[in-house]
Amino acid sequence: MTRKVLLVRPSSATSLGFGNEYKKNLGGHELELGLLYIASFLQSKDIEVSFLDMSLYNDAERRLKEILIKNIYDIVGITAYTSFIHSADRV
Repeated sequence: MTRKVLLVRPSSATSLGFGNEYKKNLGGHELELGLLYIASFLQSKDIEVSFLDMSLYNDAERRLKEILIKNIYDIVGITAYTSFIHSADRV
């Protein structure tokens, strides 16, 4: 049986509600390398991995809910830095 994992990067406090304007005006978007390294390792072990970077979407909470309703995951991993702590708590 293939295991399924969802990795989630919550929006940072500075990107909440800003969407594309945040990325355009404040220097772009940082890749979440830590979660991507984890995803790569899990895939090498034949584990199916999905990744949601919530800071890329203005409707991220709706997207997350839809993903969780449509799929069953064995594990959901959430990263949380200091600037993400409030949105990580919501997730």
